[in-house]
Amino acid sequence: MMQSPENSLSDIALACGFANQSHFTRVFGRIVGSSPKAWRVYMKTCVGKFCREREAAVTERRQAVDVAMRSVEQTADPQTESAVRVVAWASRGMLQPTGDDFAMLRLILLALLPQIGGILLMVGRAHRC
Repeated sequence: MMQSPENSLSDIALACGFANQSHFTRVFGRIVGSSPKAWRVYMKTCVGKFCREREAAVTERRQAVDVAMRSVEQTADPQTESAVRVVAWASRGMLQPTGDDFAMLRLILLALLPQIGGILLMVGRAHRC
């Protein structure tokens, strides 16, 4: 219905069960990401073999980026995987930490290190006096 230019947007809205064209336009825009008019213009210009090839290329590139992102996420921190294995080994399998657990531990340590350093400086100065 949308691809046929002889169907007005108000007719399409009524045929789809919407009370008016305005509500149809809002819902269409929320779902598709553009107005019905803009979508029609895009579909007029994007037809045939060229459009399908371009869309296939874009989809292929998106998939390649997703694969690369997953690869980076998995290999970005080899220490985390080693730490998970060490903790599991040391606890004889009772603890099974995840990478997120170690990320949280790093944040806590980063927050506490300045305080720990300050305490050590105070203790060191107290022993000098």
